Amino acid sequence: MENEYYDWPWKSLDAIPVDNELNTLLRLNPEFPLAVSHDDLSSYKNNFVNWHKQGSIEISVVTESAVTVNLLSHQERIEAGEGFLIFPGTLHSIRGGETECPAKYQTMFFDPCLLTGFRGSYFERHYYKPEIVNGKGFFHFSMKNDSLHDCADDFRDIFQDDYWGDAYLEN
Repeated sequence: MENEYYDWPWKSLDAIPVDNELNTLLRLNPEFPLAVSHDDLSSYKNNFVNWHKQGSIEISVVTESAVTVNLLSHQERIEAGEGFLIFPGTLHSIRGGETECPAKYQTMFFDPCLLTGFRGSYFERHYYKPEIVNGKGFFHFSMKNDSLHDCADDFRDIFQDDYWGDAYLEN
């Protein structure tokens, strides 16, 4: 049986479509493999993003309430103002906090080539791949950290409606 893939921009879903190995069926635009998403856990079944893994890097910042990121080895609670980075191939799910306020977060998905330049590059071999091999597929960070303060402002700007321009929003 052939899988049905979902191309960017993705329509609203109440679950992440996956294949029988839990790989997501959501695909990025191959011309520029980056997607931004405003996520609201109340739009998912039971405020739960099902178990999945993807071939892209995922960076998310919680903007309201809190989420729990479930990994095979442990769970991490991420509060508003904090974020997480998930490397490709890391199996994970996301659940809302215990409060009645639905959790919201902003996410960027992008192909590792946007970070490393191209497959087999010096940056991929010496910096990116060693992190993958070391099994560090998940990082929890705070956007309130002084060293990330400037990055936090830039990250917030990306999610503003006028950042990408009318041409991008029409596609």
